[in-house]
Amino acid sequence: MKSHMNIKNELTDLNPNSRVEKVQNYLKENDCVAYFVNNAPDVRYLTGAKGDDHSVAYELIVTQEKVNLIVSPLEAGVVHKSIFLSDFEVNVLDYTKQQGLFYWIKEALGDVANKKIILDPRISASTLDQFEEQFSETIFDYGTTLLQDLRIIKTPAEIERIETACEIADEALMQTIEWASPMVKSGKVSEREFAKYLENEMFLLGADELSFSSVVACAVNASYPHAGYTDQAIVPNRLIVCDFGAAVQGYHSDMTRTFSFGEPSQKEVEVWNYVLEAQQKGTKVVEPGISTKSVDEASRISLQAVGYDFPHGTGHGVGVEIHEAPNVSYRSEAILKENMVITVEPGVYLEGEFGVRIEDTVVVTKDGCRALTKFPKQLVF
Repeated sequence: MKSHMNIKNELTDLNPNSRVEKVQNYLKENDCVAYFVNNAPDVRYLTGAKGDDHSVAYELIVTQEKVNLIVSPLEAGVVHKSIFLSDFEVNVLDYTKQQGLFYWIKEALGDVANKKIILDPRISASTLDQFEEQFSETIFDYGTTLLQDLRIIKTPAEIERIETACEIADEALMQTIEWASPMVKSGKVSEREFAKYLENEMFLLGADELSFSSVVACAVNASYPHAGYTDQAIVPNRLIVCDFGAAVQGYHSDMTRTFSFGEPSQKEVEVWNYVLEAQQKGTKVVEPGISTKSVDEASRISLQAVGYDFPHGTGHGVGVEIHEAPNVSYRSEAILKENMVITVEPGVYLEGEFGVRIEDTVVVTKDGCRALTKFPKQLVF
């Protein structure tokens, strides 16, 4: 088995200090004294700090001169090991000394009366209420898209990590299919067993974490877009939808393949080919200057022409979050730019029968796009 551990050690430096500098320059240009960030993906993007996504004590304050990360005592050790900024302060909550969240926020901000602070657009209602109560004379900006705008265009170092995650996913699926193939005919492999073997292979190959809980759905179960997996046995000659991803140093991959162990029915083959063509047509139009709506239209119209459609967008951005900007759907007016990373994933779901979805993660290039997921689009194994 090929491990990507050594490759991970050779990845280009992410240069996080430049990200913080861009935020600090934005603050200076817009006469703001600080930016408050409290969602884990953005904190990780700016600092490298890996903490609990659900923690209430995982806050970042960027001022024009410094960076303060506020964490709970439970996360302090992990943060110190994972943070990759060269100049920062970590403030650890200590409620026994009355040093709670807003104690450290006030320490970091100082006197901000009649000054402007940018608050994270995803700030919780309760935290917002506390800010307005604690800083009654401060001016708040709630609407900036600065971090989304920074994250949406990937650097070469970020693309390296996404591509490495995609390579891990490609290889893990091949290893899993080779393991499962001899046993499927005797009904000895369940969806759950296939999923867990696949996920374990990704870890063995060098994944730091899973992008999400895998979907492995066979036959009727595949007719539900987000089916997950069950204890049902994988059936020979029926379609299996496998949607999964790996993460490397905080950057995700996303891939779906639909295949069968043995020859599926004529209808399943027909629909599989329709979806493959739709996926190829959507991918073909991806290039700088094209709207993501056009990508959706290319895939959707292809399926509508043969009597099918699908109940979700054609794709989404991929990066430090598995679903991020830009949205690739009929509702989106986002314009593709070079070095954006998106998915293209049309599908057909026939309730009570079967489902098909085919998905690649692609990076927008100067004159088109390049697939980062390269596992063969093969129907029968």
